[in-house]
Amino acid sequence: SVVSVAAALGSMNGSLLFEIDVQQVKDEMIGPLSSSSSEINTGLPGTTELLMGQSVVVNGTVTYEYLTGRRFGCPSAGSCLFDSAMHNSSVLCQQGSGVVSDYRGVETLVSFACVPDLDVGILLKRDMAELHESSLNRTVAYANSFNLQQAGSLELVVGKKTNLAATNITAVKILTNLRGCIGSCNGLYVNFEALSSAVNGGSGLMTSLDYRGVEVLSAFSYSAALSAAVVFKVDLSEVQGPLLIRVIILVFAALALVVGGCFILNFAAHRLLTSIEQTWERSKQAVHDQKESFEKLISALYPRFASERLLAGDTHIHLELSEATMFFSDICNFSTISNHLHADDMLEWIGYVFFVMDHVADHYFVHKIKTIGDAYFAISGLPG
Repeated sequence: SVVSVAAALGSMNGSLLFEIDVQQVKDEMIGPLSSSSSEINTGLPGTTELLMGQSVVVNGTVTYEYLTGRRFGCPSAGSCLFDSAMHNSSVLCQQGSGVVSDYRGVETLVSFACVPDLDVGILLKRDMAELHESSLNRTVAYANSFNLQQAGSLELVVGKKTNLAATNITAVKILTNLRGCIGSCNGLYVNFEALSSAVNGGSGLMTSLDYRGVEVLSAFSYSAALSAAVVFKVDLSEVQGPLLIRVIILVFAALALVVGGCFILNFAAHRLLTSIEQTWERSKQAVHDQKESFEKLISALYPRFASERLLAGDTHIHLELSEATMFFSDICNFSTISNHLHADDMLEWIGYVFFVMDHVADHYFVHKIKTIGDAYFAISGLPG
């Protein structure tokens, strides 16, 4: 859209018209911001992705287009799936966060927001699978650390289902370091009834043989958040003494695992959301800086009455004046004089002339429009 600033010049039976292409100004601001977002995007780790988009009309339908390059490909060449987070931020100008499918059809944790001054949307997302894997790795690290601190046979085991290579057979894979293997036990695909029950969604207490072939008492459960099973076990020979105390310890240890697993998952999610918030704050600061530059530019180009209304959102600014004066001057024989001066001397001289004229204009409330070569164009009689 074009913003017009018109003033009638009563004493000269004429009028003065200024025009600003607002969309062009927005495009000039969006360009550097989009380039910065693309540069940030290429340096993000893993599946984390920063995207920027704006609303467009295609065949009469309002939709969105990406302003930054996507890090990953679409399901089929040239055909991306609907990205609800980008639609909500760039088309509906909303903000929020949640778990949604992205343009690849992949489940992601996303935070998105709208920049209304520029009519663009920005989002930061990360694949849930990667988030789950990161949380699982932290849980396994915790379990290994816990096991190293145990003097007896108490052990925390984490495992999950996996498909054996080149077969359709589903097996149980132990992810933690095993404390004591007998024979061919190597921690990969072993028989462990409690763990097998847990990876299939079961939970509870049981006595069974563990991966060593030793009879143990186990407390087991499946964690959907980690897509893995956890088992606390202790050799039955140790339990048969003070049985009640051992069972109580085992149950409390199992509860501690559930709480610890949730804490680790929440910690990972919190770190991701904190990263999202920090990136968004940096992007928002960049937009704020661009907006300040735009406001300074408008204030410098136009009289105060026009710049204030323009920045307030007015799209049609008209002003009638009974009297106004336009001033236009140039330096006599400028071409002849400039031919006899060195370039540096000429610039210093004409700069001094315009410096003096600017101060005189300010003193008499004359608004300078622009200088053109040796010409000076100004107007007086405008409010502000």
